Amino acid sequence: MAAAPGHGHADCLSLDLCVSGRPFLIDAGAYSSYRGEHWRNAFRCTRAHNTVLVDGTDQTPLSGIFGAGRFAVPTLHTAILGDWLRLLDASHDGYRRLRGKVVHRRSIIEIAQDGWLVIDFLTGKGRHEVEVLWHFHPAVSIALTDSALHAHDASGAGLQMVWSASVPVQPRVYRGQEKPPLGWISLEAGSKEPADVLVLGAQPLLPAWIATLVTPGKEPIRQPRLRVLPSADGVALACAVDGITTSVFFATNGKRGGAFAEWSTDATIAVVRESPEEQAFLLAGGRLLQRLGEKRVSLPAITNGVALTVVAEQLHVQGDAQCPLHIGCGPIRQAFINGKEAKSFAEGSHTTRVET
Repeated sequence: MAAAPGHGHADCLSLDLCVSGRPFLIDAGAYSSYRGEHWRNAFRCTRAHNTVLVDGTDQTPLSGIFGAGRFAVPTLHTAILGDWLRLLDASHDGYRRLRGKVVHRRSIIEIAQDGWLVIDFLTGKGRHEVEVLWHFHPAVSIALTDSALHAHDASGAGLQMVWSASVPVQPRVYRGQEKPPLGWISLEAGSKEPADVLVLGAQPLLPAWIATLVTPGKEPIRQPRLRVLPSADGVALACAVDGITTSVFFATNGKRGGAFAEWSTDATIAVVRESPEEQAFLLAGGRLLQRLGEKRVSLPAITNGVALTVVAEQLHVQGDAQCPLHIGCGPIRQAFINGKEAKSFAEGSHTTRVET
């Protein structure tokens, strides 16, 4: 917003979320462009958005009613838009001006009908105050426990949040706080009303991460679980919803590959979801996925990002698909790569080779 910085907000990597077409997690709005600096910047600042605040500092410095300093620059690392698994992985440099040169990286994994896993990585040096903020629509009611949050509106639509982190996290809910302003939503210019905001706060020694699993659904309440999987090579998590588990792996420290639970990979990001109806895999920055030493996905070259789904003996491959690929998921009678039918050849009872 170099030409008109007053219209920009310090909101890198923020997200909004609707459930069953109803707004649940929302942008706080703008309130008013010309009222006092205190309330104007309360809606422009990072704290008013669904992103991460570090050391109480805005990603982009704000000054006066219209001023802004150097803009935080976002970078999209990977985007994979599959049928069952989707990934957006991005970062911004707005906190590099802090001591320790902090970088916020956010990875969002959409897990079929089970919801969204949002992982916030903070790299850099030193101890910092970190807050992950989730702003709810005023029409949404919430209930908070030590380890979960349930939200619903009058229509019966709802969501459940659970979280895990590399350090202890303190969940807090604010509503209509004046100093500093927190827990306010402006649905139209010139008006504001109190609304709930969940803050997951921690004071980690970097690097650190905080993960939030958001599961949609109506009554009765679904009971998602999020747990850390043992891995010496990165961050590994298991998301369990309705008895189906999705395993997620992120390599850390600039390395590629590692082991998590029964799986191993050479990728920087790997996701596995298996149920009686379908099998789905996602790889970024690698070419191999194995279970107990048996190859499940094998590509001839490193992929920037690919999603593979097997349903009813059909294979759907989306993204940067390197061919020929080998997939060990039982018999496959049809294969499609980015919507176009591909050739498939059985190489045994469980392995299929796919070519364009």
